[in-house]
Amino acid sequence: MSTGILLMLFFFAPPFVQSILSRNHLQAAVSELKSIVIFSRNQALIYSRKVVLAPKSGMNQWKNGLVLFVDDGIRQTRLSPTMIHEWGQSAMKGCDIRWHGLQSNSFLLFSPGIKNSMINGHFLVSNKSGCYRLIINRLGRMKTQTCN
Repeated sequence: MSTGILLMLFFFAPPFVQSILSRNHLQAAVSELKSIVIFSRNQALIYSRKVVLAPKSGMNQWKNGLVLFVDDGIRQTRLSPTMIHEWGQSAMKGCDIRWHGLQSNSFLLFSPGIKNSMINGHFLVSNKSGCYRLIINRLGRMKTQTCN
């Protein structure tokens, strides 16, 4: 009897556990992205200059890592003396992450003053278990929604 129960658990548990892990991985990616946005906004205030958050590999491939640097007007991802911080793949590795913004689809520009803030947009973070939309308003405040 107990062997039958163990055998059933052996066959039915892996797909269930896999879906839980996938969902947790998605939530971890959203949480990490929120932390990065908060850090970026704070760095603009600390440096009293505009800072740019952009994907490391360019052209909207956010899951491969991110770079934060002081805005020099060119806004291209590169290693430079103005780079503030760099993030690797970590929790975002297995997720598809896309930015859709008012100013650009390839970077976020954080300003130290309210007058020049124009971040408006959203990240779509998805994997096989679901999708989240991380909405960022012009002040850098965030709201999370599930995608329909």
